[in-house]
Amino acid sequence: MSISIPAPAFAALADHLPWGMMCVSADGRVEAVNNHFQSLFDLSADCVAQKNVCVLELAKRMQHLFQDPAAFLLRMRELHAQGQTVRNEEVFLADGRVLERDYIVQNEQAADCLICYRDVTERFRREAAARARTYIPEQNPNPILRLTGLGEMLYANPAAVELWQLLSTQGTSTLRHELLPLVATALRTKASQQHEAALGGRYYMLTVVAVPNEACATLYFTEVTAWRRAEQQLAQQQEFYETILDQVPAGVIAFDAEHRYLYVNPTIEPQPAVRKWLIGKDNFESARRRNRPRAMAEKRQTLFEQALRERREVTWEETIGSRYFLRRYRPVYRPDGTLRMVVSSGIDITERQQAEERFAEQQVFIRQIVDTIPSMLGVFDQENNLVFSNTAFEIFFQGRREARARGQESSTQAAELQQLQEWNRQVLATQQVIQAEVALTIPDVEIRHFQMDKRPLLLPDGGVQVLTLHTDITELKHTRQYVERQAKQYRDLMNYTQALICTHDLQGALLSVNPALAALVAQLPEALVGHSLAEFLVVDQQPHFQPYLASIAEHAEMQGVMPLYVADGQACRYILFHNRLVAEANEPPYVIAYGQDITERVLAERELKRAKRAAEAAAQARETFLANMSHEIRTPLNGVLGMAGLLAGTTLTEQQHEYVAIIRNSGRHLLGVLNDVLDVAKISSAKLELEHTPFDLGTTLRNTAQTLAFQAAEKGLEFVLQLPEVPQPQIVSDPYRLSQVLLNLLSNALKFTARGSVMLVSRVLAETASTLTVNFQVRDTGPGVPMDKHETIFTSFSQAHSDVTRRFGGTGLGLTISSGLVKQLGGHLVMCSDRGQGCTFSFTLIFDKAEEAPTDTAPVLEREKLRGLKVLLVEDNPINQMLAQLILENNGMQVDLAPDGATALTYFRERIYEVILMDIHLPDMSGVDVTTIIRKAPDLARAHTPIVALTANAFLADNERYLAAGMNDCLAKPFEEEDLLRKLLAVQVG
Repeated sequence: MSISIPAPAFAALADHLPWGMMCVSADGRVEAVNNHFQSLFDLSADCVAQKNVCVLELAKRMQHLFQDPAAFLLRMRELHAQGQTVRNEEVFLADGRVLERDYIVQNEQAADCLICYRDVTERFRREAAARARTYIPEQNPNPILRLTGLGEMLYANPAAVELWQLLSTQGTSTLRHELLPLVATALRTKASQQHEAALGGRYYMLTVVAVPNEACATLYFTEVTAWRRAEQQLAQQQEFYETILDQVPAGVIAFDAEHRYLYVNPTIEPQPAVRKWLIGKDNFESARRRNRPRAMAEKRQTLFEQALRERREVTWEETIGSRYFLRRYRPVYRPDGTLRMVVSSGIDITERQQAEERFAEQQVFIRQIVDTIPSMLGVFDQENNLVFSNTAFEIFFQGRREARARGQESSTQAAELQQLQEWNRQVLATQQVIQAEVALTIPDVEIRHFQMDKRPLLLPDGGVQVLTLHTDITELKHTRQYVERQAKQYRDLMNYTQALICTHDLQGALLSVNPALAALVAQLPEALVGHSLAEFLVVDQQPHFQPYLASIAEHAEMQGVMPLYVADGQACRYILFHNRLVAEANEPPYVIAYGQDITERVLAERELKRAKRAAEAAAQARETFLANMSHEIRTPLNGVLGMAGLLAGTTLTEQQHEYVAIIRNSGRHLLGVLNDVLDVAKISSAKLELEHTPFDLGTTLRNTAQTLAFQAAEKGLEFVLQLPEVPQPQIVSDPYRLSQVLLNLLSNALKFTARGSVMLVSRVLAETASTLTVNFQVRDTGPGVPMDKHETIFTSFSQAHSDVTRRFGGTGLGLTISSGLVKQLGGHLVMCSDRGQGCTFSFTLIFDKAEEAPTDTAPVLEREKLRGLKVLLVEDNPINQMLAQLILENNGMQVDLAPDGATALTYFRERIYEVILMDIHLPDMSGVDVTTIIRKAPDLARAHTPIVALTANAFLADNERYLAAGMNDCLAKPFEEEDLLRKLLAVQVG
């Protein structure tokens, strides 16, 4: 540390002290700073090592570290002005630290002082926490007491006063027999004690905690009276209702909305342990525990859901072992309509059922059975008469019998009936069973399919009848047909799709391969089964195969691109795959692999990337060329126009003035051509930046038209300007680019129109609170553009005819630039024209409205403020040196000329300048490098000397780079004298 310290011994001692110290002389200069002071405020050694540093200047550099920088700086000034000792002041840093400051005046005559800072953050936080803790017991709504082992009350918070009075008068027994033993135990064991106590008809949950290092304990009371009474009431109610339900002979269960048990009475489950286990379990868990069939649990679940869905009681009969039960589900709802519970009751109806069975006739029992089954059951006698049928049979054939009775039976139905009767006769004759699949037509012409079973029925009297069973398999047949169609479709999909599909096991062995994939590798599908997929991988991909198998086994899905060998093993195809693991119960897992051949896409993407790199390189080369061309043209052009401007200010003859005007106009025309070329380049590379400034649309249109109205008058053309009918046409956009478009279009119209008129028409198409939609049209009565030239008219360097450039001049860039600018402004430039009919160019733009009216008044150039300004001109071009120096000196400024960067840095170190004009391209180093060195100067005031870049580069990115390097502003060459002077005034004011 290179610090100037007057007393070495004192400095060594100070650097080892645990607080920051700074010695200040009587005139306010810092004499010494110890290491801890630098560490506290993160000060560099160079910062405090500067000689004659003022303590208040150092305070300004440190003020950002404090919570209130202004208050800190003000207090330092007060202390320095008062010159009196002040100790133990607390100051707060922005990062949360707390420091204690001593301002010690060593000698009142000499007024030398010592400033000390101590970090007391931890002490401050401990004291704050201690203060906060003292409020907790007082504000606690629960009683808190502190007692000695003998029952002496040392402390009671406000909530405990009434409780202590109760203990002292009515609760002495409780105090002696319950509380004091807890206090003694807590003091002895140092462990907290918990106890529930009843005092004065109230219940408390008590926690006793021994006070460390003291012969007393703190008692924390939490009142639980309301909870205890509610618990007792609920217990009494529950005991009452459970007593009733336990005596009910019917089974009673309460379920919640999820079909979980809330209550089970002993009739349902006599074992208390099982009843307790059932609470909270669902229907399926109960069935497993109590060995009930899965089908029973599923039926109960279905009926439970039906009761909830239909909001009504559902009843059914159920058999458990040899017992029969009638069961009900009744949903119970709250007043607000929400479900409270579902009550299930069950009554044992075994005896009733058995009595009914004994009482019922065997025929009725059989009838119940046959009517229950969905199949059609019928019995025919020897004469083909129906002697018995179940309900399903009656329902199906009733319509056919009625149609036959009305004579409306179709021929198909008659043939079906004859076939059935013939089969009956065959069964009777052969005593053999006949089974067949038949199709029967019902009256609405719907065909149902049945599995028919006809067999002989031997009667007790020896007679024989025909038992017929028709099972409706229509849905099954349709399903089977659907499945067969689906299977065929899947087979066709696998066989004919161009997608690459296969399956493999978790070891990579192929299980199946579709023809498309087999054809890709020039193999038969069946020949590939059993081979490992790894055999077809590109060599450098084979090490990744095992990780692939492990990943898909873990994540069940994987996608990516996989290179495969095909044909002779030399060609490589790229497969985009998306594979999924199929793992079903009791089945070995396998992977379905789906892929697409994207080789052409991969190769195309590679070629596209190569072409993109080539295009980017070409664009960069073009931009570099344009930047160099711009620089090389603008630099001498700056001399030409500048010198011509200076020459115009001298005493000249009328002819000489005319020559100078020609030089200036020609130079400006050349500059316009250069700007057009650069605009085209910026538009094509999407680097043209638009401004978004408020302006008056009417004023901009009038100024644009006024520029060319004189040319129209000179050619004898009528010039018409139609402004938009808007009271306040203040909008936000780029007025310069809008004017550029209109000037290009109007200039073309004036150039090609020999007689007639040129019109600029603008009209409002739509207006909202925030936007204004305006249509612009430029019309002329010139020769027009043939239809076959419409597509090329907007192409760069193109004209409608080959002799246009020779006759009228121009580069052929105007419409290209205008079209690009209109597009970037949000519109589309269109042309309507034909040979001999003039031209109309139009476009529509949507503008945001300006919040306030723009001001068009340009500030007055106050040249007198620049007189005596010390300027360093850094310029290597002799002509530009002379031009800039003449302009500056003619306006009363003092100029030093530096032809290169090294000379500029030498002048900067030796002299003080108010402005530096910096050329970018210098012989030894760039203007950016010179600026960087200047900005790093140790003298901060000189390091911030305003710098204006004099650049022949015209790209916005270049200007942004110059500003980022530390320059204050940029001025493009060639420049007008007034522009240069305005820049100088701007950086001086800024």
